Amino acid sequence: MVQKYQSPVRVYRYPFELVMAAYEKRFPTCPMIPVFLGSDITSEFHSEDGAVEIIERRCRLNVDAPYLLKKIVNVDYVVFLQKNHLDRRQRTLRIDACNESFSSRLTIKEFCHYYVHPENALWTCFEQSAFLEIKSFFGFEASVEKLAMKQYSANLAKGKEIIEHYVNELISQGITNIPIWSESSSLSTTTTTTTTNQNQELITLSTNDDPSLLAARRRLSSQDASNIFTSSSPPKAAALAATTAAHFSALSDEVETFQIDESSQEKQSVGNIDDEYIRRYVGQLDPFEESCLVQLRKWIAETHKGKLPNDSHLLRFLRARRFDIEKAKENVCHSLTWRKKNCIDRLLMDYEVPEMIQRFFPGAWGGNDRDGRPIYILRIGDIDVRGIMKAVHGEDVWIRHILYLVEEGLNKCEENTKLFGKPISSVCVILDFENFSVKHLYRPVFRVISQISDTVEANYPETLGRMFLTRCPRVIPVLWTIINTFVEERTREKFAILKTDELVEYIDEINIPDFLGGQMSFQAPSGGIVPRSLYLHEDEPDKFDAESSLFGDNAYTVVSIKEGGAHE
Repeated sequence: MVQKYQSPVRVYRYPFELVMAAYEKRFPTCPMIPVFLGSDITSEFHSEDGAVEIIERRCRLNVDAPYLLKKIVNVDYVVFLQKNHLDRRQRTLRIDACNESFSSRLTIKEFCHYYVHPENALWTCFEQSAFLEIKSFFGFEASVEKLAMKQYSANLAKGKEIIEHYVNELISQGITNIPIWSESSSLSTTTTTTTTNQNQELITLSTNDDPSLLAARRRLSSQDASNIFTSSSPPKAAALAATTAAHFSALSDEVETFQIDESSQEKQSVGNIDDEYIRRYVGQLDPFEESCLVQLRKWIAETHKGKLPNDSHLLRFLRARRFDIEKAKENVCHSLTWRKKNCIDRLLMDYEVPEMIQRFFPGAWGGNDRDGRPIYILRIGDIDVRGIMKAVHGEDVWIRHILYLVEEGLNKCEENTKLFGKPISSVCVILDFENFSVKHLYRPVFRVISQISDTVEANYPETLGRMFLTRCPRVIPVLWTIINTFVEERTREKFAILKTDELVEYIDEINIPDFLGGQMSFQAPSGGIVPRSLYLHEDEPDKFDAESSLFGDNAYTVVSIKEGGAHE
């Protein structure tokens, strides 16, 4: 099986020349990388003008493999070939590496790229990708595959830390001014042009500078140096500066689950995302999870046109499928088709809450829990289940309304992400069971709940963060004790049956509704009995047709076509 890795863009807040000097200090060996035993230069090329440098090395790596496996393959370390192509004129470094050991049994390739940040000349970007294919390995193919990816991921996490360590070491040694390469031979002497002096002044990182002055210097080199941290577009080419600005605007103003700006879709389709953006807007991920997100994002952008899921939404699909990229791809494709068929992207703008739901459905959004999740509160015991089901047109009314609430919740998650300065991707639900009785156990309700559950799970995975059940009748805890034995632990941890005075452990008192002992005034319909005069039918409501559109007519027709058949 082929394993692939694609890193997000990692940004060093140092000039390219200083980062290159720090990179060279990793050779011939690096104490901060225990598995790196050493390296030997096998060939070296320097252009006459000093702009281009090509160095090939044989690197020895220790493998933390089981003792038995080492004995079978009869090696203490493995050898990799590395080729570094440094272009000082373009200010780029390309690194290609492949395995020499066991090359007939497995293939390992790695590609790295250092380059100047397109929006800030004082920063350096780094991208990395890798490829692993095991053909045969003494019957240990699966073990070697897991071992290789584990060690590779572990070393990835240290990469940025090592570069920054050596940069700080250079600065402590007084090496703070490394000039940019220039065609002029006088650049290396004291004679420089006015423009070169200005560039060198910007690149100088004096340890005596005041931090605020240093920050001001850095800001001078870019129109908006902060864009890299809030942009979902990658710093991969000069043309992407405009794309970054567009995405920064989208992150500031866009509140829908899916991105609206179609004018920049072509530009962003080849893009990557930086690690700071992931931490700020998506969440803390390990290298493997980052790679999965980057690969899924790239695949979706290359294969689909129009509006695309944002990165938080893609991450939900990955988490729901335990970061199995192939399964996540399949689920995302089905979800995109479903959204187009049912015009979900217009839901927040076009949907009008039915009058009966406005009058008799006692649910509303409240404040936020202590993790920043928006809270939806439903007084489920005050619902006249039979009455309200008979007062609306069919089960699809409820499915539409719940989907509207989900989209509204994701909208609030986006707002809270900006408000609290950390990624918020799920909601909290409080169900109040006061006055709940047997009359609420109405068969059509279970059909609707089942349909809603299937739809939300398929198209909004990992949207529920926590669900609190409070003031429950005695039968609810008994039923939950039986049910939770069949529920996955990850899902089971999201549910909790609490007393009203226990809610304060998860939610500040100011965000707990007054009827549950908090200080918040709950603004929602009171529920109650639906008058029979408002019934639209006495029988059970019409069942939902899965093949129909949830939101009226659309341009899509569902047909079945056999191989070799035709359709007009």
